[in-house]
Amino acid sequence: MGGAVHAERAVTSGAAGRSYSDRPAIEAFPRARLLTLSGATVVHTGHGQDATIAAERPNVPAP
Repeated sequence: MGGAVHAERAVTSGAAGRSYSDRPAIEAFPRARLLTLSGATVVHTGHGQDATIAAERPNVPAP
């Protein structure tokens, strides 16, 4: 069971956060808070189409 999360600007369907902000902080939040959720969790990005955690995992760079 996945559920859903609203992650406006933390994940933007295919990318992590805003490109003009503090990149390490932008990338740390999804790793710590979102990627720990079930892969089936639906992400309402607020920008573009909804996605799932499983689909977005490859788009968040490793530390």
